[in-house]
Amino acid sequence: MRYALFGDSHAQVVFPILEDILTDAGHDVVISKPVAGWTLKKHIQDGFASLLLSSDVDALVLSLGGNNSNLLPSYQQTIDQALQIAKQAGIKKIYWVSPAWAIRDDVQVRHEWTTNYLKSNLPRYVKFIDIRPLTKSGHRSDGVHFNRSTYEKWAKLVSEDLLTQLAITQIPKWTWWIGGGVIGLSLLIVGIKKWNK
Repeated sequence: MRYALFGDSHAQVVFPILEDILTDAGHDVVISKPVAGWTLKKHIQDGFASLLLSSDVDALVLSLGGNNSNLLPSYQQTIDQALQIAKQAGIKKIYWVSPAWAIRDDVQVRHEWTTNYLKSNLPRYVKFIDIRPLTKSGHRSDGVHFNRSTYEKWAKLVSEDLLTQLAITQIPKWTWWIGGGVIGLSLLIVGIKKWNK
């Protein structure tokens, strides 16, 4: 699987750890672009489409939303634009990591609005990874960013979602019948035995 990763300041710490985990599992990270202070809109304005369309990416990870200041339904336009680009690039899987939990009130208001909006409005084919429960502690003095240990746990949680989803979808479809076939055959045998009694 070939991954593209786009994120913000948190991702500057998380992505290098995540890249190592994915590489060790036999995957390739062909794009990794974490930039402090950036929003999804800023990424779109600065090379998002050209990178995806030229890199033969299978899976897209967006760790964005923490810097979103558009707390209006028009935020959907930016989301739709990004997803349309991903579709044009032939990307098979999309994962979106939520904003973290902040203990600075003005930031937390933005994070909560954006997270709730994403949870309610992302298409079902986008796998939403809610990082908030993991980030309720471990904050640095700014109340927004985290210590190394928390970022390591963050990367591990995201990697587990990516690799678990991949394992599920890579089970050959012809094997799906086996479980149902065995169950169906067992029920048929039970039914015949009852009929013959």
